[in-house]
Amino acid sequence: MVSSYVNNYLADYQQNRSTQWSKKCSLLNLLITASISSYTYRNGASDINIPADTLFSYIEQLVIPELQEQDIDNLQLLKATCIKFVYMFRNQIPEQHTQTFLGLFSGFLGSSSVVNQSYAAACIEKLILKKNATGQPVLTSDNIDGNILMGLLSNLCNLLNDQKNLYAMRSLYRVVQLSKDKVLQFSQ
Repeated sequence: MVSSYVNNYLADYQQNRSTQWSKKCSLLNLLITASISSYTYRNGASDINIPADTLFSYIEQLVIPELQEQDIDNLQLLKATCIKFVYMFRNQIPEQHTQTFLGLFSGFLGSSSVVNQSYAAACIEKLILKKNATGQPVLTSDNIDGNILMGLLSNLCNLLNDQKNLYAMRSLYRVVQLSKDKVLQFSQ
């Protein structure tokens, strides 16, 4: 039943992206609602009703293309829904893709949409806190890409210079905590 909605909503969206973007938002929200059987704020979706590879194919086909669009302020509500989708399913995202999403969300800290700035900052914090199957952090100061780290620090500081944002503050705390000694490079 859900797959028929997926196909219909996606077909409508693909016919005219600029007027049918709400169909894709509805589709993503339907997938969130139908796919999660157990969720907590702290851990995100801990039990899902679909295979992990199906979920990741949704992320690759429906979410990542929207997040990679050059104009981060185009179709802001759709972008917010895509960020929320990753936020909800953050623990199902393969470890090797975590840094990719950090890089994408770093750009959204400069969005003109406060909602997208806040969603991106919240998602950055949760991705940094993500643990692997053995309970160890996925990201460490040793394995995080230095360019992503510097981009996060720069964009979070720029956002906080412009406005007070609780999510950005929490995210900045986690980024500094993750970076350890590398933060000294940024301060120079």
